[in-house]
Amino acid sequence: NVPKGKVIQVKTADGKPLPSWLKLDPKSGKITGKPPADFKGELKINVSVPQADGSTKTVPITINGDR
Repeated sequence: NVPKGKVIQVKTADGKPLPSWLKLDPKSGKITGKPPADFKGELKINVSVPQADGSTKTVPITINGDR
């Protein structure tokens, strides 16, 4: 559970916003999307989740477009 008043944030590993085809619900943390047909390689993202103690836990995720 995300602490009240806090939201989950997601950015690419290099700090840029998510591509337009990838969406985040900041309250639930659900990430959805469908990559374009020409998507190749990897997209590395970092999901930052606020914790009750005031810290933030960051979880790295890799989306592989070569499969």
